[in-house]
Amino acid sequence: MASSKKTKSVKKKSPAKKAKLSAFKMPESADIAYVGDFLQDIKKLVKGRQKKVVIDCSKIERITTPCIQVFLSAAETLGRSKRALVVKSASSAMEEAFSDLGFGAQLKKWST
Repeated sequence: MASSKKTKSVKKKSPAKKAKLSAFKMPESADIAYVGDFLQDIKKLVKGRQKKVVIDCSKIERITTPCIQVFLSAAETLGRSKRALVVKSASSAMEEAFSDLGFGAQLKKWST
């Protein structure tokens, strides 16, 4: 008599699904009132194991120096562990703010 064992099928994640990245979305106003929350969120992302930390900046209408400093620090920290910060869709307000502070080249380096 044949055995009627049920075998569990194990689904393996495909490389495409593993590589899919979701972007952290920045608010319209990335100012001093937001920087504390932003810093905490970035710390969590940096502690993760993603090769690329993707931040969607398309909605930013206002960004101040403290938030720009968080971007610079995150990029430096990620770079030390051979990882990267990726800025998705930097708004014109963000590009202008980074350029005003002399960091336009860094923003272009991270932008997609």
